[in-house]
Amino acid sequence: MAITPEVVKMVRGMMDKPQKTVLNPSQQTIEGQYGKIGLHIFRPQIIEAVYLDIHGGGHLWGSPMSDDSLNDVLARTCHVAVVSVDYRLAPEYPFPAQMLIVIPLPNGYGKC
Repeated sequence: MAITPEVVKMVRGMMDKPQKTVLNPSQQTIEGQYGKIGLHIFRPQIIEAVYLDIHGGGHLWGSPMSDDSLNDVLARTCHVAVVSVDYRLAPEYPFPAQMLIVIPLPNGYGKC
């Protein structure tokens, strides 16, 4: 099957659905070098570290919500705040736009 704009839209629609989680993720927006960046953050009661989640999807589809179930378990089990990045996707933003958003993040993505 060819990856047409219609296929991209269909797959994005299937993947970007809220999932049931124990923790309620918060939404935060920070200013990045190329504009605003959305963050999806799971905060357990005890935070010992921060984990930066860069969702999969081959830069074409996926969203921070794609990993909600895993990130919820990770946050609660490992006592880490999980920060999932809502990076720009291709083909609207060709590679390396995704990496230009994500690489600078560990230097300051807000307080967890």
